[in-house]
Amino acid sequence: VCKSVSKEEIIKADDSVCKNLEQVADETEAATGCGTCENEVNQIIQAQLSKLKAQKQGQGLLDLS
Repeated sequence: VCKSVSKEEIIKADDSVCKNLEQVADETEAATGCGTCENEVNQIIQAQLSKLKAQKQGQGLLDLS
């Protein structure tokens, strides 16, 4: 995706502790150069967060209060 950082590395970072572009950039260095990949990295993060949210809802682990 960016700076030789793969989509899989972004997803792995997102699964661990990274929940936004700044945190993923700090962890992987993706989106820390010219900025042209920011939208793509954000899309990967949002897709992964949506997937995790759906999994938690399906398991009854998400607090919707």
